[in-house]
Amino acid sequence: MNIMEITDLYVGFPTKDGLVKAVNTIDLIIEEGENIGILGESGSGKSVFADSILRLIKDQTVTKGTVVYRGQNLMEMDKKELRGLRGKELGMIMQNPSSSLNPSLTIGNQIGEAAAVHERINKKERNKKTLEILEKVRIKNAKQRMKEYAHQFSGGMKERAVIAMGIAQSPRFLIADEPTKGLDTLVKYKVVQLLKEVSENKTMLLITHDLDVAEQICDRIGILYLGEFVEISAVDALYRTQLHPYTEGFFKAMPKNGMLPIEGLPGSLIDLPEGCRFHPRCPKCMERCKKEHPPLYTKQDGRKVRCFLYADSE
Repeated sequence: MNIMEITDLYVGFPTKDGLVKAVNTIDLIIEEGENIGILGESGSGKSVFADSILRLIKDQTVTKGTVVYRGQNLMEMDKKELRGLRGKELGMIMQNPSSSLNPSLTIGNQIGEAAAVHERINKKERNKKTLEILEKVRIKNAKQRMKEYAHQFSGGMKERAVIAMGIAQSPRFLIADEPTKGLDTLVKYKVVQLLKEVSENKTMLLITHDLDVAEQICDRIGILYLGEFVEISAVDALYRTQLHPYTEGFFKAMPKNGMLPIEGLPGSLIDLPEGCRFHPRCPKCMERCKKEHPPLYTKQDGRKVRCFLYADSE
């Protein structure tokens, strides 16, 4: 059963140089209980895509399309209706815990606020719930730690605190934005294990640039380039064979695969390349690619790829 259907999602930011087309007509269907990863280079539109689902972007932003969550179009909701879903139905694990956490409030106060936002509970019940959440994300000495501030937490503990805030209301749909960014290998492993645990019986949208993390957590992966999907595939199939030339280059650029860089630089989100957006960097570019923008073809095995090399594969 589908829990979310995203259709023609477009997000643009007005600037003095022109409109930054950060997300470009994205279509995506997410099944209930599925963990889906969104991968791509920095600046590909991953975080903007995540924020736009919860409408956490600025009012002056140009937004089009629909995001239907369990039959409700989030794009048409007023702010009060949307606040009723945030946290309770739709949880967010923010990136960059050091800037996401309030340095002037204790960790306990911040998690307690997230836990009590949709229900009236007294201080004793709130503290009890906060303690339970901290223990759930495996923060040792939770009773003491809840009285401490963000600067007293290590990087891994800050990430756990942010995860605790995201799951405080036991949301049905969880968005995790770069939850392992900047963590060392051991801490990253522990956070990945925690994410696998907290996403049980939930649906999760994971934003990451880390192929190893995505492989361990996700059922399906969408590859973004200049604000649009160039490939969507089940994890096993994608890690065996990459179809789109950008996906292939993205995998080869990873340290364990030799760190072979993709030639050239991503195009401008203000002045998008004509034709295929990857064609200026593509080693398999054809004349057609320079003039026509390829659709997202669906192969017989269900994989989707935005490349004319697969025009006859449907």
